[in-house]
Amino acid sequence: ILYSYENLYKSSLINDVKPLVTTNFFKLFIALFHTSVDYDCYQLREAVAGFGTDRDTLIEILATRSNVRIMDIKRRYPELNNGKELTKEIESNTSGNLRSILLKLLECGRPIHDSLDEAECQKCAKNLYEAEKKQKGFEQEIINMFTEKSKKEFVRITQLYYKIYGKTILEAIEHLF
Repeated sequence: ILYSYENLYKSSLINDVKPLVTTNFFKLFIALFHTSVDYDCYQLREAVAGFGTDRDTLIEILATRSNVRIMDIKRRYPELNNGKELTKEIESNTSGNLRSILLKLLECGRPIHDSLDEAECQKCAKNLYEAEKKQKGFEQEIINMFTEKSKKEFVRITQLYYKIYGKTILEAIEHLF
């Protein structure tokens, strides 16, 4: 529809509709007229455009999408945004641990398998605890867990951490920061 409109009227349907509707209706309109990947690209662009960065949107999209979807987003993003690379956009609009996590998520290193290596999960829980005790390397261990473990492994590590050390990983994070 968007393509046909542009060919017929030599104008952007999105730009023509925007001033005529409310913000919420426009958001719905954008979602309905884009593929899910294109809509994610649109949301990511909006999150880094203008003053301030919408960190919640960046986190929501990059932390919840599959590796395949993130690869599709990275491929499509420059096509929709004047050649701008998503990785560079994230680098220039975020900082600190958030930047590290988002960039690692863009590398698509999370396993897609659903298997679980109990010994590896126990090792990861132990490494987290040791890093927390030393107050050195804990941030990197957390980043690795968020970006290199499958969802099933992530859940198991948090369970083991609580079972073995009597506190949640969130409590450990709050204690350090």
